[in-house]
Amino acid sequence: MSFYTRIKLETTGDSLVVSLVTGITDGRRSFRVQPGAPLGKSYAMDIARKFGISFEQLAVEIDARR
Repeated sequence: MSFYTRIKLETTGDSLVVSLVTGITDGRRSFRVQPGAPLGKSYAMDIARKFGISFEQLAVEIDARR
């Protein structure tokens, strides 16, 4: 059974997206986005730090939008 067939059978709801992952080529991020199993890595914190955004700022903003 293929990976995608397993996901479809094991996932409830309308969405079939489990994770969108980007690859690493020669030690550099390729930014090529593909559906796939989660890699256990996220670069969200790197991006937030680059723009001077803290976790606390994000949490306050998310709470404000609820």
